[in-house]
Amino acid sequence: MRRTHALGIVSGFCERVLVMYAGRMVESASIDQIFCEPKHPHNQALQKSIPALHEKGDTLYTIPGSPPDLSKPISDCPFASRCEFAQEKCVTSTIALKEVAPDHFSACLRIQLKGIVLASAHLAEKFFANK
Repeated sequence: MRRTHALGIVSGFCERVLVMYAGRMVESASIDQIFCEPKHPHNQALQKSIPALHEKGDTLYTIPGSPPDLSKPISDCPFASRCEFAQEKCVTSTIALKEVAPDHFSACLRIQLKGIVLASAHLAEKFFANK
């Protein structure tokens, strides 16, 4: 098992990826699914912020807000305060990792209820071309 914040390195070493946020698994899938079919807003936001996939001089995407205070218990979605898709139920519900597609698991309530569909990572083709 390897841990890294460098998503660009992951594809060279892994076949399956667990995306974590605030100490919780938020998505689990094959490397291709993680990059081409994101099923958690945190994964999508991470991909938008990979510097190597942007043109030189482009403004890099930053995830808004701050991470949660991990010294306090988190009973809801830990990414909700930073998520562009969050609704009230995201901050009032405990959300477990569930299969949302064959062998693809997400801890996003909106994805699980089919309330949102995340766009394929627009940078995935460039990333895989550079592998």
